[in-house]
Amino acid sequence: MKNQKGKVLILSQYYPPETGAPQNRLSDLAIRFKNAGYDIRVLTAKPNYPIGKIYPGFTKGFWQNTIQDGIPVTHCWIYPSNKTIFHRLINYLSFVCSSIIVGLLKFPKSDLVIVESPPLFLSISGWVLSSPKGAKLVLNISDLYPDTAISLGLIKNKLIIKVFYWLEKWSYRISDVITGQTQGIVESIRRRFPKKKVYLLTNGVGFSDIDLDNNYRVEKDSGNNKDFIIGYAGIIGYGQGLHNLFETAKGLQKFPSIKFHIYGDGPLKKELETRVQVESINNIEFKGHYPHKEILKIMPRWDLGLVSLEDIPLMSGALPSKMFEMMAMKLPILLIAPLGEASTLIKKAQAGLWAPPGSPELTTRKILDLYEDQQLLNKLGNNAYECVRKQYNRGTIFRDFLYYLQKEKLIS
Repeated sequence: MKNQKGKVLILSQYYPPETGAPQNRLSDLAIRFKNAGYDIRVLTAKPNYPIGKIYPGFTKGFWQNTIQDGIPVTHCWIYPSNKTIFHRLINYLSFVCSSIIVGLLKFPKSDLVIVESPPLFLSISGWVLSSPKGAKLVLNISDLYPDTAISLGLIKNKLIIKVFYWLEKWSYRISDVITGQTQGIVESIRRRFPKKKVYLLTNGVGFSDIDLDNNYRVEKDSGNNKDFIIGYAGIIGYGQGLHNLFETAKGLQKFPSIKFHIYGDGPLKKELETRVQVESINNIEFKGHYPHKEILKIMPRWDLGLVSLEDIPLMSGALPSKMFEMMAMKLPILLIAPLGEASTLIKKAQAGLWAPPGSPELTTRKILDLYEDQQLLNKLGNNAYECVRKQYNRGTIFRDFLYYLQKEKLIS
């Protein structure tokens, strides 16, 4: 029987088996399109992020096909690198080229193409694969580029900056709809491009992945000698500001049961590991890179979920997806970030504690408040769960998004 609901293509440089915010969010989105009756396909790069090497099993051929959760996924060749900005530009452009070639050769006409940005260059592929075939183009902005890269000092060359801003303007112009992950992103785009259709497509959590009955508070009652774990899972990169943790950790070394567990990988991991050794910080442990499903099994063993962001103005509009997963696990959030959307959410929901970057003494006091008060810890954790259950359930988010796409006649 012919599928009457149309064909959807998700185009993203990042997708499982890689782990990370866009990978988790997009794979969930693909599954929901499939379950809603759409012919969904994914065009992505051979997995290489964040380690900068092609994953084992994906090294042969210009492209490889896999089936993930019943969804056809095509992985194209990419130049793997996470080193200098020059190497990362080659990394981005290599996938633009390979995705265009493979997309034109292998993929039938789509009704809707959803492009994940960054990298912003991928809008070129999205335009090539949508415009000639009459497909509608949705550009999802999960991070404002080049603004973020400039703020972090990753891009300094004036010519490159000028090219990036031109590409941003062109990308927004050729898209049918722009979606943004946070209110700050959406407001920025609407202010600069008032004629464009912009939709707020927030991060959230899929509760089907959360098994509180079996996992919740594992080992919480194992006795007074149990460590008090403050956990982080995600990219160890430039935007996360994990260096802000170090002075706080030093101040807590007199409490040997309080420990920081850092899961993940990224361009700054080796640098931070070296600093831990040099400065003899014995309560920060780098646990390595784990698949997302394994992280979800580890999280319930934590007492606090750490969310950290670099101290730059643009990060005031960030809402990291890892925060929602922690909240769904009934973990109170320790948020070290600029005042903004994330701190407002935590304060309004009474779901954790916030401290600005560069305030180690205040952060230490807030941690000790929860370390010494199990009742408060449980209360904040329950508040966190209720917040995401009511406001950030991916099932509800997808239902509203699909309704919007149908209302705008972007898909049947």
